[in-house]
Amino acid sequence: MSNITIDNGKGTAILHYTVPADPNLYYVKAVYETKKGVQRVVKASYYENQLILDGFADTLEHTVEIFSVNRAEKPLSLLKSR
Repeated sequence: MSNITIDNGKGTAILHYTVPADPNLYYVKAVYETKKGVQRVVKASYYENQLILDGFADTLEHTVEIFSVNRAEKPLSLLKSR
């Protein structure tokens, strides 16, 4: 993925990205914590170019791990964003 931008809202964040031109791409996944010990996972098909993250109850900075995943459910790449 490339060209990642983030639009923050009330309790949400929308990650926009350019979908990789990889024929093995199946979906894009984001893993993040809304608060300590509470992990969430969001997935979007390769037809989409955004992920909607929600459940944030604060205005702190959060780390998001973004994966592109192939049809064998193996990560193709990993990015970390704050």
